[in-house]
Amino acid sequence: MTRPGSAERSTTVSIPENHYDIVVTPNSIRDSAKPMPLVARIITVAALPLFFVVAFVLCYVSALHAPAPHNFPLAISASTAQTAELETAFTERAGKDAFALTWMSSPGEARAAVAGREALGAIIVEHDRVNTIIASSGGVSAASLVKGVGVQVAESLDLPIKVTDVAVPRPGDPTGTGLFFLFVVCTVGAYLSITALSQVHPRARTRTQIVLAAAAAVLAPLIGIGIESIFIDSTATELSTLAALYAVAALYTFTVGILSSLFVKLLGQAGAFAGVLVLLAINLPSSGGASPAAMVPGFWQGVHDVWVGAGGLEAMRSILAFDGAQVGRWIVQLAIWTIVSLVLLIVVSAAKRRRADRARRAADAAVNSELPEAQDSAAATPALGVQAR
Repeated sequence: MTRPGSAERSTTVSIPENHYDIVVTPNSIRDSAKPMPLVARIITVAALPLFFVVAFVLCYVSALHAPAPHNFPLAISASTAQTAELETAFTERAGKDAFALTWMSSPGEARAAVAGREALGAIIVEHDRVNTIIASSGGVSAASLVKGVGVQVAESLDLPIKVTDVAVPRPGDPTGTGLFFLFVVCTVGAYLSITALSQVHPRARTRTQIVLAAAAAVLAPLIGIGIESIFIDSTATELSTLAALYAVAALYTFTVGILSSLFVKLLGQAGAFAGVLVLLAINLPSSGGASPAAMVPGFWQGVHDVWVGAGGLEAMRSILAFDGAQVGRWIVQLAIWTIVSLVLLIVVSAAKRRRADRARRAADAAVNSELPEAQDSAAATPALGVQAR
């Protein structure tokens, strides 16, 4: 091409052979791989607290709005002549499914049933009085219910009443809710740690998530127990008991962190919503901390009997208030979820990694298959240039 009045010059532009590997081919860029628009990300972040409020209030109110006994385990010790009369009275006043009555042959067995967490309370009818056995650390509402039942029995038999508490709350914690607050700290601490990581580093490796869950398991119970000790007197609690309490709290916190990581791996950014629903809205009211499981509706009792939260809280309660009674049953429930969630996280991560590797190899193969055509085209095309005469 000749431009009038220009000096004669020649410019040649060519593609070096060692740069063929970065040639952009028609299939090497995916139009679908676009970052999430800023507006969509803002909507997602803003929707999370709204979802939390709705789910949390809905679950908490449905579980705790009207505490009432549902198969409430109650031990009874009375003479043979009084047994039929008492059973009829319980059925008529409270309903058929309100109480699960266990008849004990002696007052000692009835008391041991409450101390061993086989029953939430006991009514012992003796010849000169009615002895009501409660366990305040097992739940203040349950203890109040048992005392009320004892009063009714004593009035019907025209006998005086005596109340004995076999699980007195710690000094400074008369309602026994300190343990539930520790449980909430462990739950929220683990969940928020993984959620924050998913926001700042969405493609964090599984190893990073597990390490963060372990760090939360170490720090959250330590901070919770340390702050509670300022207000709740723990000097009367043996060091071995506090150590066992911390160990179970750490295991529970780690499990919540692993479950949160699993939700993120499966659902991406939507994993935060799954965590709110499962680990906060459903987990907390079903744990038995805010109200004993025997005083919530049947659905929530079913969740309590199998879910991770109840496993953690009830194990800690057994250690702290009942000298380890029934702790094995609850630790098994907790440990099952620890193992299952960890295995699922590893399996899901490996599957996603293999899928990504296959996609990458397919993309590389597509690019490599098009390179010979690009090379032949470059060889057949004369050098680009502007020749002036």
